[in-house]
Amino acid sequence: MKKALYFVLAILLYNPVKAQIVDDFDDNDLSSAPQWQGVNLNFINTNGGLKSNSNTANTQFGLSTNLNLNGDLEWRLNVKLSFNPSSLNYIDFFMFADSLNIAKSRNGIFVRMGGSLDEISLFKLNNGTESKIIDGKDAVLNVSSSQYTLSIICKNDTVFLYHQKQGLSSMSLEGKCPMPFKSFEPYTGIRVRQSTSSFFFKHNFDNLYIGPLLRDTLAPKCDSLQILSHRALKCYFSEGCDSLSLINKANYRLNNSQSPDSVVYINQSSVIIYFKDSFLANQASTLNIQQVKDYFANKLNQTVYFTYYLTAEPSHWDILLSEMMVDPDPALGLPNAEYVELYNASKKYIDLGQLKLSDPSVAVSLPPYILHPDSFFLVYKIPSLNNASDEISLSTASGISIDAVNYQDSWYRDAKKMQGGYSLERIDLSRPCLGQINWKASASTVGGTPGKVNSVKGVLPPDTSAPRLLNTSTRNEQLMVFSFDEPIDTVSGFKFKLNGRNIDLKLLSVQGFHYTFKWPYILSKDSVYQLQLLDLKDCEQNTVLVQSLVFQWPSNPMANEIVVNELLFNPRSNGKDFVELYNNSNKSFDFSSLFFVELDPSGNIVQYYPLSPSYKIFPPHTYALVSEDTLSICQNYKCPKSEGVFVQCRKLMPLPDSEGQLVLVNVLNHTIDSLSYTADWHFKFLNDQNGVSLERLSFQMLSNDPNNWHSAAASRGYASPAAQNSQIEVQIRSDMFFSLNTRSLSPDMDGFEDLLILRYQFPGADYLSTIKIFNIEGREMKTIINNKTLGTEGAIVWDGTDANGEVLPIGVYLVLIECMSPEGEIRREKLSVLLSEMF
Repeated sequence: MKKALYFVLAILLYNPVKAQIVDDFDDNDLSSAPQWQGVNLNFINTNGGLKSNSNTANTQFGLSTNLNLNGDLEWRLNVKLSFNPSSLNYIDFFMFADSLNIAKSRNGIFVRMGGSLDEISLFKLNNGTESKIIDGKDAVLNVSSSQYTLSIICKNDTVFLYHQKQGLSSMSLEGKCPMPFKSFEPYTGIRVRQSTSSFFFKHNFDNLYIGPLLRDTLAPKCDSLQILSHRALKCYFSEGCDSLSLINKANYRLNNSQSPDSVVYINQSSVIIYFKDSFLANQASTLNIQQVKDYFANKLNQTVYFTYYLTAEPSHWDILLSEMMVDPDPALGLPNAEYVELYNASKKYIDLGQLKLSDPSVAVSLPPYILHPDSFFLVYKIPSLNNASDEISLSTASGISIDAVNYQDSWYRDAKKMQGGYSLERIDLSRPCLGQINWKASASTVGGTPGKVNSVKGVLPPDTSAPRLLNTSTRNEQLMVFSFDEPIDTVSGFKFKLNGRNIDLKLLSVQGFHYTFKWPYILSKDSVYQLQLLDLKDCEQNTVLVQSLVFQWPSNPMANEIVVNELLFNPRSNGKDFVELYNNSNKSFDFSSLFFVELDPSGNIVQYYPLSPSYKIFPPHTYALVSEDTLSICQNYKCPKSEGVFVQCRKLMPLPDSEGQLVLVNVLNHTIDSLSYTADWHFKFLNDQNGVSLERLSFQMLSNDPNNWHSAAASRGYASPAAQNSQIEVQIRSDMFFSLNTRSLSPDMDGFEDLLILRYQFPGADYLSTIKIFNIEGREMKTIINNKTLGTEGAIVWDGTDANGEVLPIGVYLVLIECMSPEGEIRREKLSVLLSEMF
């Protein structure tokens, strides 16, 4: 190419010579200046270069020209191979040959590019016998395509063999050897060996130069400096250098004063420099290099600046999630991409390579990067964030929580900005404990402030709200996860009581607001447990004295243990379908192990629709609302505030307006409940079915019985999601409203009769009830509920403790119940129970 040739000629202006061979192959003329022999149809000029043109298999061909030079010389040639060489496919570049028919040469010196070892090596040809005199590095050309510059230098009776890969700034030395000849052969040229059609037309050459040395007057330089440890540096030079000058300790100085303890030679362009003392931590240092010289005696004099960062392990809240772009569309001036901004709120230098960003299902490792104190770092490669709500957490590779945010779109505090294009920014970075009140939409006109101080920066008052337990989940019979609405003070520790007895749970890990504990023994899946969390504190020491919950390990549901209890398949305009399930058992289940499925006409499953993407408990005798948008369902209908479970699925299976099929299966593909509905099941005098749900009347009747379904009552807003149906058939099993699951109670933590479950069933709703425990002498020991309105049916748990939370002595106890109907009718019932064993 002309550009490269101009470079060669420019050098020659400073190195006038009598003769040389120069061909850039731009003139499409191989017959003059220089005159090439043996061309025939084996080579052609194309695109300003020389290309092989032989389509003969298992052959050798070449071209050559006269050589009339002596003294110190250099051969230089650009080569491009569009194949991986082999023992039958290679190129020989003859510096000297004894025949103008280069393929027939018997004596000479040549460089072989390829061969069985895919190397660039120098050979001597003597009476037809080849011998290797410079053994280049193996596998240099072991690639499907290679492009490089070949350089052979004959100087002072020594031959140097170099090559320079395209894109690199320096030559790589393949080796050197004494001059292997006493007299020059008269020709030079290129010989190609090819075997099959796979190698036809794939040899390209350009910018040939043969003549006096192209004098290198540029000194080498240290291209990059790698910090290997607190006292070791690796220096990479721009070109091959004299080995003695590379390892001379006198050529290096640290901060202009300290000499190396040792210098270790790696190769001709890199060394490792060791010092006796540690580098200054977190401060700029210098490495001065002098007298290191290349093969042309050009000497280096350079000062390289570097900083050794003494990094520290991050602790909780050392690094904060300071800004999140979760919905970048429409872009207002920033890239249309999600990002998370990190802020180093500590005084430490922290390597981000030991951290990861996670959402509930995906974790992404951060790149190695030293984040300085009071500095920001942007992460674009993050787990995909949901627009409406999601959780993003920052933790160490070992699972230590650094920061976490569980956001919702209401945090924007601006309906317009909620639609996209604006980031969520943290207001007060000095208050990492604060949740929602510490976030709002960016005030920037471009939608965010990535890598800068937040536009909403301010100072907030202290947090005065105690933490709340939002959810619990289990991993197996020994691991349980507690999810809170804010971070908990783990330094103060956790205190637990199980069924009234102190119990030690081991904290295994913290991920965001989720705390995983291990029980000291395996609990029964068939038992219901009452757990109390005592003296819970957030990071600002707001305390809740007691947080209680009743839980049960999840089981795999069987047929009819979960039933479809209500469904809305014809919502109002812009509304969403929903399905309500009822746990018709004494067991707990995991929603992530449940699926709605679509069947083909033969009854085979063709599509799964998971109910929940993550672990979520379905407690016994509980209603669950399943929808793609539970929030909008509860905005359109009255949902219970505390009862019921809300399951936000990513995609609810299609529910056609006229008729459809709903099938619920477990992880084993066993059918739990199925329903084939039609719109005809609605009340026939209903004027408008839009927005009216179908409700189940009885758990005992079949799901597919049309007589078991009815339109929801107008008095309940035409639907009752996550709550008892407005239309329900109440069956009284006896003349007693209350019954016991057992007549004996033994709270000894053996999983059998640890709790007393008092079930009730009224002939109607809104019965006002009081339940008290008395000993056999008639002394009141505990009030379980006092003047509380109960639903039509349900259960109440007693753990055998008194009003102070202490386990009562062995003996017989009376359960006295007084209930009053909405009409004022009073009914009293008395049951007895034997407390047989204590802890």
